[in-house]
Amino acid sequence: MAHLVEIGPGIYQVDMQSELGDTVSGVFLVEGERAALVETGPAILAPDVLEAVDGWRGGRRGVGYIIPTHLHLDHGGGTGALARELPQATVVVHYRSAHHVVDPSRLIAGTIQVWGEQYDQVYGPILPVPQERVLPAADGERVDLGGRELQVVFAPGHAPHHIALWEPQARAMFCGEALGTYLRDLGVVVPTVALPFFDLEQALDSVDRILALGPRLLVFSQGGACPAVADAAAQAREVILDTASQVQEAMKQGLREPEVSARLKRYHQERLVRLCGRSGDGFHLEGELWPDYYDQMAAGMMAYFRRQESG
Repeated sequence: MAHLVEIGPGIYQVDMQSELGDTVSGVFLVEGERAALVETGPAILAPDVLEAVDGWRGGRRGVGYIIPTHLHLDHGGGTGALARELPQATVVVHYRSAHHVVDPSRLIAGTIQVWGEQYDQVYGPILPVPQERVLPAADGERVDLGGRELQVVFAPGHAPHHIALWEPQARAMFCGEALGTYLRDLGVVVPTVALPFFDLEQALDSVDRILALGPRLLVFSQGGACPAVADAAAQAREVILDTASQVQEAMKQGLREPEVSARLKRYHQERLVRLCGRSGDGFHLEGELWPDYYDQMAAGMMAYFRRQESG
């Protein structure tokens, strides 16, 4: 049975059993007089999210906002499905992506490119939201929950339309994938590099923007609550730079994408062993996140450097 688990003052994570495991984003509820759902996960998990909301004191009618940090299938794919069941809720997204929420045809085409034609059989359909229910948010946009607010912080890099959400009372930052993925049991941050528009420079700038606000709690969409802010942020910056360096050197050597992917797998496995002080036996990051984790990382980084070379 899906239910809410408190991870901060008035901040909850939806605890649900899913065969998709850690391959999809967590979903979070921030309560004021109205509540906001931060992230949606894919549409197939909407019934679980709604079950948890039904057990919350405000119920479905108390949810005033649905706010995915970005529209990748695993984070915002359930936006339309939840909006249909929460008809009083406004959907808040980066202004650059608002039209994709209203008319998701291009979003669906891009999803098929990454996840394949049968994506909806595993993750559920991407459904439209009426335009009048969509708020195209600007950087610094304040979302009033009544006695509490969330502030939109543009955090591109992982995706051009990626946002983070700052909650000043608890000094909590919902960082989406701007800092990567948090392997909570290991205390390790790993990068999440997405096609087709990953941007290294913007990703590093986003880390700095998030830190500049002085958060006491980072809420990773993959990994959940992390109070070790300084360590996580330092890891996020270091590992993305080291990964980029590995890819850049491999490209100079003329390595092809599968070879770059294999090099990244070796590097990240060695890093995890070094940080955690454990042997490599049974220590497989790929599969714990998603099956083609290193392939996506290699492809996204290589695409970025090719764009840089072409000017």
